[in-house]
Amino acid sequence: MTTLGMRGTGSFAADHRPENYREKYLMLEPNGSAPLTAILSMLPSEATDDPEFHNFRKDLPSFTFTHSGTAANNATTLTASAAGDAAFFRVGMLIRNFRTGEVAKITALPSTTTFTITRGIGNSGTGVAVAAGDTWFMVGNGNAEGGDTPTSVSYDAASTENFCQIFRTPYSITRTAMHTNFRTGDQYLEKSRDALKEHMVGMERAMLFGKKDIVAGSAGMPERYTDGIFNSITTNVQDAGSSSNVLTEAGFDTFLAEKAFAFGSSEKLMLCGWKVAEHLQTLAKSRYQINSTGTGDSYGVNFTTYNTFAGTLQVKTHPMFRQIPGAQFDAIILDTKDLRYRYIDDTSLLKDRQGNGVDGVTDEYLTEAGLEILQEKTHAVISSWQSLT
Repeated sequence: MTTLGMRGTGSFAADHRPENYREKYLMLEPNGSAPLTAILSMLPSEATDDPEFHNFRKDLPSFTFTHSGTAANNATTLTASAAGDAAFFRVGMLIRNFRTGEVAKITALPSTTTFTITRGIGNSGTGVAVAAGDTWFMVGNGNAEGGDTPTSVSYDAASTENFCQIFRTPYSITRTAMHTNFRTGDQYLEKSRDALKEHMVGMERAMLFGKKDIVAGSAGMPERYTDGIFNSITTNVQDAGSSSNVLTEAGFDTFLAEKAFAFGSSEKLMLCGWKVAEHLQTLAKSRYQINSTGTGDSYGVNFTTYNTFAGTLQVKTHPMFRQIPGAQFDAIILDTKDLRYRYIDDTSLLKDRQGNGVDGVTDEYLTEAGLEILQEKTHAVISSWQSLT
């Protein structure tokens, strides 16, 4: 079974050869300190031919507007409270008042916020008095038989960008040490493993907590930093710090329904601190079920399933949220189909990086990559959830 869109059935075949060092790291430490990096290695990745990569996001409007002021039952104009709410209007569009149930037809476009309508569709032309703050919403459009083509409405996409960051993690050993028998084992292999772990931890933290920037580096060459998830997600944020660090069960369910699962998939990944996981277990143990991505020699990233009316969370406690003071109260909810690992050079081991004449060996792991968030609104963040009442 495929979980969260990850490749395959959840297990490596006995003769499977890791495609890159990120997958090798996953095999070494499936539940280690970099679960996001491990999960990204199982999701689609995409090479880029430029260290700055762009994507375009387009949101259709909600096709609703709030009425400004009141209007009599025979008024022939309505007024939207904001000009942006009227951007989707076109002649022939039908709108319905949620409170009164009246349906009207737009007959002339607004110059700013006020537009002309025909009242009382389906009610012999009789309208209902409109109150301040009434919500109207689009219910399709009506057109005469043999009529001309209506005026079209266009929706523009917004561009956003992120950078590939260069990650470099070297390790060195002298020629003498390479030939010395240590009781702790082969020191070259140990240093290689330690450097790979450090490299992946650095990438993981950058993709979680990094901030996008470009500065002048050594010799005036550009030095780029990739934007992390916490900095990129701005729409669906639940900051418990604004309510004395408390989030109730009802508040959490409302957050899931109105924000976390408002857009995107009905199954999402939650990476959280241990305190957030404790809150979930306290809330409703009957909804907290043990589940895994596979059996036997599976990918090994163990999830716990949290089922709600809004959607399903595959929960993974993130070890870094334990290491960083205060992060145990935080969580991110990710729609994995809207994440892309973008790279100029994926993680590789470059050997013999030492200078000429050095009596030893220096190798390094090098990656030039960044995280692309295709749709920001399909993800969510919880912060400072210290208490549950």
